[in-house]
Amino acid sequence: MPPGHRATFCFTVDFDATSSWFMLGSTGARNLSRGQFGPAVGAPRLLDLCARYAVPSTWYVPGHTADNYPEIVERIAEQGHELANHGYIHEDFSALTIDEGRAAIRKGSDALERISGNRPRGIRISGGDFDGALLEVVAEEGFTYDSSLFGEYYAEWCRAKDTLGPDGEITLGRRLDLVELPITFATSDVVHFEISIEPEMPARLANPRHVEQVWRDQFDYMYDRLDGAYFMLMIHPESIGWGSRMLMLERFVEYCLSKPGTRFATAEKIADEFRHAEAAATL
Repeated sequence: MPPGHRATFCFTVDFDATSSWFMLGSTGARNLSRGQFGPAVGAPRLLDLCARYAVPSTWYVPGHTADNYPEIVERIAEQGHELANHGYIHEDFSALTIDEGRAAIRKGSDALERISGNRPRGIRISGGDFDGALLEVVAEEGFTYDSSLFGEYYAEWCRAKDTLGPDGEITLGRRLDLVELPITFATSDVVHFEISIEPEMPARLANPRHVEQVWRDQFDYMYDRLDGAYFMLMIHPESIGWGSRMLMLERFVEYCLSKPGTRFATAEKIADEFRHAEAAATL
């Protein structure tokens, strides 16, 4: 971490909009309106918050979002935030072959490049689980970092696909030239706030103040006990963008900023700093 800083806050946004509903084949008016709230209301509110508190952020944007809501994605890029890959239509990569996955990733990058003129350097693989071989594809496609696997507080090197033996023994894959910035559901909004209209899914409409406490505790553990770590927030405009949740997010950002030595950094910057530190350690 650069001198003078004690803690890093990585403010990331998964800008799914309507892509996840299309991926699920759920295109009724009610579900589409849930997705459309993101580009219409949630994303502008997040950009205003970032401007007010001088927060650099990373937006993982499906190509479908960039193609269907180009004005707001252009605004994200124009305000200096990082655009990163999130597939094309929020694919469930576990249902795709490796070649199909590569095509979806390329299509997503093409859409973002049309918006910003730059090829994204980072990716967060959309959907549920995925074959570990996909990370090899990500490295081959020229990405410098991934932010899809679970973990906490520290960057690490990605591995190629692990090999599983007949009795479950694991042989770790080789190190890839790809930085991993781990995530956790604890600091995501969707798992706390979203519900499904389907009857078999329970409602999850947590009190924002309860979620705020969870996030504060996660940040405090890092701040008080760990050196050189980062706090990863993973939010969605269509979920966090509602009034009571935005108020909570503002309080949380202010709380973190009140801690001496806290800085905000994009995922790309954290990954680059990790690479430089690793290179220096080998000299």
